[in-house]
Amino acid sequence: MSPLHRGAANDLSLSSTHLNPPAEHSELDPKDRQTGSDLTARLVWQLVAPDADFSDRAAAVAGTLVVDTETVRVVAAMRERGLRAVLLRGAAYVELLGYRPGERTYMDSDLLIKPSRFPEAEEVLRGLGYRESTIEAVFGERRPSHAHTWLSDRGTIDLHRTLVGVSAAPEEVWQVLSEHTRTIQLLAREVEVLDASANLVVLGLHALQHAGDDQAASDLARAVGLIPTTVWSQAAELSRSLGAARSFGAGLRTTPEGAALAEELLLEDRRGAASVNRGSNSFHLAQGALWVARQRGLSAKLSFLRSKLVPTSARMRSRSRLARLGPGGLALAHLGRWVVLTAHLPSAILALRKLRHARPEKNGP
Repeated sequence: MSPLHRGAANDLSLSSTHLNPPAEHSELDPKDRQTGSDLTARLVWQLVAPDADFSDRAAAVAGTLVVDTETVRVVAAMRERGLRAVLLRGAAYVELLGYRPGERTYMDSDLLIKPSRFPEAEEVLRGLGYRESTIEAVFGERRPSHAHTWLSDRGTIDLHRTLVGVSAAPEEVWQVLSEHTRTIQLLAREVEVLDASANLVVLGLHALQHAGDDQAASDLARAVGLIPTTVWSQAAELSRSLGAARSFGAGLRTTPEGAALAEELLLEDRRGAASVNRGSNSFHLAQGALWVARQRGLSAKLSFLRSKLVPTSARMRSRSRLARLGPGGLALAHLGRWVVLTAHLPSAILALRKLRHARPEKNGP
């Protein structure tokens, strides 16, 4: 369990280890797939106790180890070019919130880069065999502006210049957050992550961006229960310096526990800021269509489609003031959302047609 908890002393010197290999594997070369496979098998056996959930947990640990191995490889390549790459979420959340191996899974790596050096970072990814997300390239300036997605057979990297819900300029975001970092050991390699207060800002913004998502809600609830109020207060001040206080407060209010904390932190109850840097509605429509197509089986497709066409009440209330005015307001908010999506449908269809002539993407839209 993480040493940060509500009743603990205000000690921010978190444990700096995460899934480190035994001593005989301390010189693991992330480029060596065979060695990486052997290490994965040994770590899964050591970290996951054989019980009724052994198969699922072993698969979860194996999946996150694959992501972590690729993260280490990419960060090392960035470092060789003199680039700082700060890991957001993923292994940083596992370490901060004290998750057990396999308890919290993640499928990609989010790396924050200094905006002025963004082109260099993209060039590093190209050199490692990554390609830019085709759907993002098709949409150009209408794509999400906070990050670009890069894909390869080895994994997915979301390269961030800023965050969704932050109104400060990207260079200002980097200036602030780059002063709130520390290092953890990831597979026996040092990786830079945000410190506790900055990580909480990211967590709150992510909760708003993905309101209604079980994992985002679980992360937030766990953080509220574990992290001292003093650290949350630091996070609130940090969100104000990023022009993200509204988004941060709205993110906390996506769960009952977070709502009480937001009141304690005197964060104003004004929502709807999650659209900052989020990209156009037509982009998200096209992306959603691709995700539906990738679901296996009719039942899975219909379930996914329903979740997107009819978001949860919690998600709607986090995005719309009208939805918070009772059942009638919620119904009108849904109707208004469908009107907006319908208006953007032609642009989404046009983009999907362009994708037919683009190179297929195996790992995501």
